[in-house]
Amino acid sequence: DNDCDGLVEDEQGMTTCGQGACEHTVSNCVDGVPTVCQPLDGATPEQCDGEDNNCNCEVDEDFEDTDADGKADCVDLDDDADGILDGLDNCELTANAQQEDMDNDNVGDACDSDADGDDVEDEVDNCQGLANAGQEDNDLDGLGDDCDDDDDNDGDLDDNDCAPFDETVGHGLPDLCHNGVDDDCNNVIDDADDCMRATCKALHTSFPNLPTGKYLIDPDDEGAGVPYEVWCDMETDGGGWTIVYSATGADGQAALTSDNEVISGDPTSFAASYNLSRARKVALSALASESLFLRNTGIWIKASHALFDGTLTAGGHQHFSANYTTSNGSTAPGYMGFSTVNVTHGGDFNLSMTDGKACSNNTSNGVDHHSSNYYHLNCGCQRHYLYCYSSQEADSDAGYDVNTALGDWTATNECHSEEGGALNFYAAVR
Repeated sequence: DNDCDGLVEDEQGMTTCGQGACEHTVSNCVDGVPTVCQPLDGATPEQCDGEDNNCNCEVDEDFEDTDADGKADCVDLDDDADGILDGLDNCELTANAQQEDMDNDNVGDACDSDADGDDVEDEVDNCQGLANAGQEDNDLDGLGDDCDDDDDNDGDLDDNDCAPFDETVGHGLPDLCHNGVDDDCNNVIDDADDCMRATCKALHTSFPNLPTGKYLIDPDDEGAGVPYEVWCDMETDGGGWTIVYSATGADGQAALTSDNEVISGDPTSFAASYNLSRARKVALSALASESLFLRNTGIWIKASHALFDGTLTAGGHQHFSANYTTSNGSTAPGYMGFSTVNVTHGGDFNLSMTDGKACSNNTSNGVDHHSSNYYHLNCGCQRHYLYCYSSQEADSDAGYDVNTALGDWTATNECHSEEGGALNFYAAVR
């Protein structure tokens, strides 16, 4: 007590030093010895507790602070500062105030590596935000079909495209002919304006790969006549034949020259009768230069002249000279003809040899006209590659047969007068 005031070292004072957990106060002199305040006295390794444990003037400086608000996540009640407290936040470290959770897995979309729950990680998912475990991508554009609004990449959006997975079909695309597809999505398959032709031969020329079948034609080429469907043989002897008639050989068959139109059956099946009207036969014959007669066995004979001319509709009978060729290549000259009169018992159509004797009569233009009941039928059915004879009833129906063979075009009956005939065939022009 140097100053004899009763107090020892009472005027040496106190010093405070240190930060955080190290802040403390010491006397400047203790037991006559001067002291120095040590600022790091009490320092410990930093912990995440909101305190400056290591006394470096920083709090929890080595710990993550996601929202950079100065509070480490371990003590911050809202680590991502999105207004949702961590215990309730479905993405505690990613701000997502709306808490979207598409797949309802309690992991918010903002921090879910598979937000749509399709077991495909978002970074490789071709439809992020829409479950599509199969990852189908029809047009290989990197966008899955389930979220691609144009799956075939043809410029026609799926909601409008009649074939959303076919790049060759869509509005504005050309309609390809005779492929059975509505290529331009106008609800019309094979648009008539683009695909129709005047005859089966014209169709075959334009579209050589078309199969035998039924097609729409317009023989007067956009004239006053209405287009109509016909059966086309696209195979026999190179194809392009327009079928106008067929007969099964049954009783009651309409004649080849008749006007009784029967078009519901399929003549290429050889199981149904088929017959176009006289007007249509004449119109198609006018565009043709050949005729075909094809049996159900595949054997055929063709003539170098169309079946008919205008006499068929005007009434009367007609003859044409023609050269014949059969399916095995045999040839012969002859005559063909037809009649719409004097045919109550047959004789409406004939394919004949060149002129010669039939019984005791000579033929002229292939026929002898020996009877007014079957005008284009020779006596004894002779010299005919094709004849019509059906005389038991005077009903003008038809029964066709072959009297004279040519090559593989074999004879069927020498002279068959009963109702119906042995020949099951169709007739066509080209």
